[in-house]
Amino acid sequence: MISLKMTKIALLLSLFLAPLVAGVLGFFLGRHRFKITRALTVLSSFWVAVVGVYLASAATEPLSLRLPWITLGNFHLDFGLLYTPLAALMVVIVGAVGLAVSVFSVRYMREDVSQARYFSAISLFLFSMLGVVLCDNLLSVFVFWEMVGFCSYLLIGHFGTSTASAASRKAFLVNKIGDIAFITGIIWAFYAFGSADLSVINITPVS
Repeated sequence: MISLKMTKIALLLSLFLAPLVAGVLGFFLGRHRFKITRALTVLSSFWVAVVGVYLASAATEPLSLRLPWITLGNFHLDFGLLYTPLAALMVVIVGAVGLAVSVFSVRYMREDVSQARYFSAISLFLFSMLGVVLCDNLLSVFVFWEMVGFCSYLLIGHFGTSTASAASRKAFLVNKIGDIAFITGIIWAFYAFGSADLSVINITPVS
């Protein structure tokens, strides 16, 4: 019999992957099936919001999921999700804002011929934000941070006007400045704690 904890972990994984599935399918479906893409984005953001609220109220202890990711000689890096009370709050915020943006965009973008690309980018942006919130390793967080920056670039420059293009390039450059600080912090974490895992950093005193 499946335990309640395993059910919550399965829900957490479905919450995490739903926007990814919606985004990837949206890009493959293309502009001729934009209504399906739009519906997938709204449904996936609704799922994130609803499951996020449920887990915030039902998960009384941290939830974690780890899968093998990178192995280079003696170096091993797992991909893990860590659901804590702080993560629960952030997931609810991400889900609520994502749902509001998706629903608002249905009418706002109704005459845009490229709305399939727009809604796919919204889904992938939501997926990337969940990765930043839920990943338990700074390297994984950095990967999703880069995805957030790329999706922001796509969304800001969506309309293709000179103003939108200039704003998207500016956002891209600002993100690159943040990347330098982020990478510096990861290197310092390896030096100070011997690991980039957030669980290790949280329990290891700084020497």
